[in-house]
Order: sequence, then structure tokens, then C-alpha cells
Amino acid sequence: MNWYAVRTKTKKEILAKDYYSTLGVEAYVPTYTTKRAWSDRIKKIKVSAIPGYLFFKLKKIDFDLVNLNPYTTNVVRTSSGKPAVIPHNEIDCLKKYLSGSEEANETFLTVDDVVTIGSGPFCSERGVIEKFIQNRALVLLKSLNIKLIVSASNLKLQKTA
Repeated sequence: MNWYAVRTKTKKEILAKDYYSTLGVEAYVPTYTTKRAWSDRIKKIKVSAIPGYLFFKLKKIDFDLVNLNPYTTNVVRTSSGKPAVIPHNEIDCLKKYLSGSEEANETFLTVDDVVTIGSGPFCSERGVIEKFIQNRALVLLKSLNIKLIVSASNLKLQKTA
């Protein structure tokens, strides 16, 4: 089973997800809760983290099923014209990051520790801490050959063996 992305009509992400759910297709809309102010009240509402997009999981993409949904427009494609397959780990990282249920990291990190980034765009990448700058760490990601300055409060660093 692969994850695919589909464009939705404006502000119709949740309705498109519900429609796919009635058809028995696993669908995911990354959302977060925020406060919005009106002239007479302040209200908590769910907002799409990636406006205009919905992710769904199928063995093989069926364009009839995608086009059946009145709230979607088209499937996201690669430059070669094939439907873009979204890796499972990216969807899992997105779910973890937006759920906010990750527990605080209580281990102390030192220079030369091997760490795994727990959330954000470099989720599940391994790196080595080179040095600390105030409350941030300079992490070398060997697989991508880049250095990142990581704020420990925003991205969860997990010590690995």
C-alpha cells in the first residue's frame, strides 16, 4: 500500500477525507488546532497544516476512485507524469509532529553523541553533535552532507547507540 497526495478544492480537505472514509479508503489530512478571533468571540478551530492537499493510501492508484470525490481536483504527479508516491516514514513523521504527543527528551546530550532527529523536515535522519551554541546544537548529517543548527526545544533529538 502506498500513500498518494491529491489536490483539494479550497477549504474542502476535511470533507474530501470524510468522503474517502465512506468509500473505505484510508485518508489523512494534517491538521492543527489554533485560536481564531471574531468580533464577538474567540474560538478554537482545526486548520489544515498543508492547505489544499489530502493524503490517501491505496495499493494501486485508481483514478476513477479519485475523480469520484467531488471535493478533489487532481492527483499530485512527479515531473515524469506518474502519480507521486509519498514514503510511509514522511507521513508518520507528519502525524507525530502534528499530534504533539511526543514526550520530552530527558537525556543529556554531549558533543560527539550520535542522535536521531525526531520531528521536522529531517525526521529520522541520524547525525553527530559537533558543538553547542547557547541552547542550540550544531548537528552534522553525514547522509546528506550538511550541518544543521538545531534548537532542542523545536526538534526532538534522541540519543542513539
